[in-house]
Amino acid sequence: MLPIDFNNKISYSPLYTQASNNNDEDLADKYPDLKIQSTDPSPARKSHDKIATNSDKLHPSEQVISLFLSNKKIESESDENQYQLCHKELSTIMTSAYEKSLTFRRLFNYAYDTNLCDGDKWYLSTQDAFSTTVTAEEIKAENGKKIISLTTDPANCSQFNEDYQQENGNYALFSLIRAFMHEIVHALTMLPDEDNNHARGAVVEYTNIILKEMGNKEPARFKY
Repeated sequence: MLPIDFNNKISYSPLYTQASNNNDEDLADKYPDLKIQSTDPSPARKSHDKIATNSDKLHPSEQVISLFLSNKKIESESDENQYQLCHKELSTIMTSAYEKSLTFRRLFNYAYDTNLCDGDKWYLSTQDAFSTTVTAEEIKAENGKKIISLTTDPANCSQFNEDYQQENGNYALFSLIRAFMHEIVHALTMLPDEDNNHARGAVVEYTNIILKEMGNKEPARFKY
């Protein structure tokens, strides 16, 4: 579960809008706080990079959400207002990411080609703060459904007070976009947070990269 700074709005800068080719050295040159990912990269990320290679815009950005998410709801979903708010936020973030981030396009295109294209889509839930079913056991427990759980309601996150650590040792609250993107990356890659005792893991590193390519100016996350 992640704490969310709901007052932290998405911010962009022209310096951060040019997509990179995802070469770690180039990323480190462009975004100094990603240097640690160049010198000590996640093994799982490097492995996934070898199979998720197509960064072309294969789909209209505004259709990405419908290709990713089932138009059906899980039976336990009862808060229609929160569902619609989460759906709108998820759509906005994924549309922007597919338009601006080369890395996000690679992950999405691979996920689409390997499972989403066959109708194996995700279900949105607002029952839990932030979680994603990525293991076979978790999916089985949900009757075969792949569920991404999100919220835009601060009341659902008030009990969590963890921060994410920056490379300089400081800590910051998760912004809403970082919290959403972390779960989206889980869903697209089906990778867990753990990565053989690596400090960050693939999901954290991909999230760092994608947010930079989208133009987000937040400091990169240094540790999981």
